[in-house]
Amino acid sequence: MTQQISAALPQYHDDEATRLMCGYAYLNTAFTDAVLQDLVSERLRAHGLPLGIDLVALVRHARVARRLHAIRDALLTACLLVLLFALVAAFITLFGPENDLDERLSDCARLAAYGLLGATLVTFVAAVVCRRAARRVHRGKGTPREGAPAVRSRIEEELDERDETNVVPYGTSGEKERPFVGNGVRISETVWAGIEVGRPAQDDQGADLPMTPFSAADLHTRLIERLADTSGIEELRARNRLYVQGHQAHGLGAELLPDPLRRPRTHIDPALVEAGIAEKDRVMRTYLALDVVGAGGAYVVTMFVRARLSRTLLSWEVSAYVLPPLHAVFRVVSQLPRGRLEELWQLFGVTLSGLWKLLSRAPARLVRRGTQGVRNVWRLWWDRRRITHRKGHFDYGTVGSVRAWAADLERLDYLQQMDVLDTFQRLQQGVLLVTEQFLKDHNVDTSDFERARTLITHHSYTFKGAVVGQNIFGSGGTNVATGTVVGLPAASGAAAGGAMPPPAAKAGGTTG
Repeated sequence: MTQQISAALPQYHDDEATRLMCGYAYLNTAFTDAVLQDLVSERLRAHGLPLGIDLVALVRHARVARRLHAIRDALLTACLLVLLFALVAAFITLFGPENDLDERLSDCARLAAYGLLGATLVTFVAAVVCRRAARRVHRGKGTPREGAPAVRSRIEEELDERDETNVVPYGTSGEKERPFVGNGVRISETVWAGIEVGRPAQDDQGADLPMTPFSAADLHTRLIERLADTSGIEELRARNRLYVQGHQAHGLGAELLPDPLRRPRTHIDPALVEAGIAEKDRVMRTYLALDVVGAGGAYVVTMFVRARLSRTLLSWEVSAYVLPPLHAVFRVVSQLPRGRLEELWQLFGVTLSGLWKLLSRAPARLVRRGTQGVRNVWRLWWDRRRITHRKGHFDYGTVGSVRAWAADLERLDYLQQMDVLDTFQRLQQGVLLVTEQFLKDHNVDTSDFERARTLITHHSYTFKGAVVGQNIFGSGGTNVATGTVVGLPAASGAAAGGAMPPPAAKAGGTTG
């Protein structure tokens, strides 16, 4: 029995990661464009999993932010044209007739001053609007998606369905084909020691009890029903997912691709998902995904388990991954000043430091946005032509997730390390306990289970290395003290399974 504590600690948003990413969309044009390109413009390949991020809210705010950035860039381009016109006029005046030279140069200087003043004013106002929008979505009382107008209903429906998807086509273009793209840094990949399940249990008199037949799918179902209570992890989400190689998506026919010229479905017949549990083919298999989003989305732990039942031997295939916190640049949103004087002082600094960069690159950004739509149409036409002429040999698989792209492998502090390790151990112990009880309920002798559990616990807890110390996740994983991943560059969201390069921006500024 626990004692009730009367005092209450401060409470924080449980969707902090979503708020930071939505707010950052207003502060960084490149990030905004990348989000919309990945989640809206891409029409054929599957979306990555949300992993604690409200993708609908992110797209809504990114759409609003893009409009604000477009207005800013159009006005800055007009100011730049005024400046260029003034410079050209001054140049012509210097080499033209000398009549009223001083007066004409004065007019050119005045025109240039107007252009520069206009650009300064546009930059300042844009910074005010964007920073206040970012602060509003981060500190607002409502949900992030309530703070921006809806986009096309079809897009929102597709993004919402990713939370409950039971099939994941994954891209196979990387050096190492792993179905769990976008889930972060590998903690562990192993197959647990096998358990003999062919002997019946005995009653108190030593007589054999009748064994109840079971399948690997039955064991998956029991885990879905009992694991949250057994492990004590309230936020655990367990779901069977069929992972399919993207270039083999056509193998499921209309169930996954009712229209080969559109994005794959997010839901298929549950019977097909269940059939994938016992599947041994290299093209598609079903895994039980155990997702735990911790600390408002600061980190995500995912364990993929798959029961391997071969005659009288049961073993578990286990892969565990962790998504570290968001990149440090996203903290700019939470550090926006509240006081008027501090805000004004910072706005002046941001305006003066970023004026030339925003002004000089405004035309390029406008052209890039204008041509991006043309490139998207051309790429869509070309991809659909490939699909039509090659009879479906096209990789529909996702190549990552927005959340993984935004992750920073160096940002996993002590508290988060301990939370991740605790979560992993709870999940592991929960799987073992539920498995043991499942076997007992089916009158299976579990004497061999104790031997296997000792081996599993020892090798998993050590991660082939020390549980404590710098190499907490051991060989083949990540050193969470330094962020170094074996075979992957540090501090890169792409290394964690992201689809795009990690974001970068000056702290406190509205960037182009």
